[in-house]
Amino acid sequence: MKKFSNVSNVFVGKEPKLVEPTKQEAEVIQFKNEVMKLMDDFLSIRSYGVARPEIMIPTKIVGKEMFVEALADLLTSKSNKEQIKALESLKSTNKDWKSIEDKIDSIEDINIDLKESKKINDLIEKYSDEEDLKFFLDSHVKKSTKEKAYQKHQVAEKMFNKTRNPLLKVVSDKYLDFYKN
Repeated sequence: MKKFSNVSNVFVGKEPKLVEPTKQEAEVIQFKNEVMKLMDDFLSIRSYGVARPEIMIPTKIVGKEMFVEALADLLTSKSNKEQIKALESLKSTNKDWKSIEDKIDSIEDINIDLKESKKINDLIEKYSDEEDLKFFLDSHVKKSTKEKAYQKHQVAEKMFNKTRNPLLKVVSDKYLDFYKN
């Protein structure tokens, strides 16, 4: 960065700090990478019968990333269910039920957020044009309840704050408008 600022005589601010993932996020990322490597190492495409070589050359396995994401989500949801069971068992011995209930609610909120963020990401991938997305959301938003619309608004707003993707703001605004009206 200094090299370019010296040449152009323009002040260049500090380089952005890298966001370090938490320990749990790092473990999930490592797990996903290991599963992807296993899939690359052991999965192959096999043809039983006559196939021209030029047809088979560009063939690849599609959907590996989606499978790994779904597998990681499944494992984290099972882990969260086990945490909830452990917290429920604490209720019989602990007098402070309020703190246990709050912790259970936060774990359940994380599960809801993961599912909703996956759905919103799929929407944005499918309708990458803002006008197409608005057109789809006009009819789609009306199918949900006010409570669900507000949940989806909150999830989309959190995602927007992290990524600053303008399409997420469109999704958030549509659900908020439905909730308010």
